[in-house]
Amino acid sequence: MPTQTICISGTSNGTGWSWNLSGIGLPSSQVTTGGVPNGGSATDMARHWVDSINGVQGNPPAYVARFLRTDEDGRAYFSITARRKFRFGVNDCTITGNPRGCSFNPTVLDITPPEANGDSKLLWSIILNIFLAIIIMLLIFLK
Repeated sequence: MPTQTICISGTSNGTGWSWNLSGIGLPSSQVTTGGVPNGGSATDMARHWVDSINGVQGNPPAYVARFLRTDEDGRAYFSITARRKFRFGVNDCTITGNPRGCSFNPTVLDITPPEANGDSKLLWSIILNIFLAIIIMLLIFLK
């Protein structure tokens, strides 16, 4: 089942936000949640987000969010697992696959490795193509 791991860094500015999970049949495309008090930690934000995500469920549940951990530097991590591939976003920013992440309150970043969501075929295809290109170049230079 596809899982995304999300990293939050920074502190809350007290503003609420809207999040969305597309591709899994949520009852609403945007879910608005109240903010964490100004100065709240990344851990507070992650736990609030997990509670909000798990609070909007169909029957049977299509997904589950879990708080994972907080690093020594204060970054907090949570995961979302669903029955099929999905996209995760906050306000007007797509978090899924976005290497810059989304800065909306603190910064939120998808740190899911490509192979975790079944994209390993693409990864192996890229590796194989690079390997073949190197072999071809070596054969040309060795002639």
